[in-house]
Amino acid sequence: MGPSKRRTDQPLLGRCPDCGQELLRETLLISYRTANGWPKMFAQCPACDEPVHPE
Repeated sequence: MGPSKRRTDQPLLGRCPDCGQELLRETLLISYRTANGWPKMFAQCPACDEPVHPE
């Protein structure tokens, strides 16, 4: 399954680093800050069905 069209009513987190699928806010699994203060997140890619770090 390739990248799909984004619904404009959903904020975009980024793209899947593996397949390029757009990751919408609704796919967010967890958001946290590293020890050095940088924000990180995992989202569930609907195309890969895997948790990924959005790019």
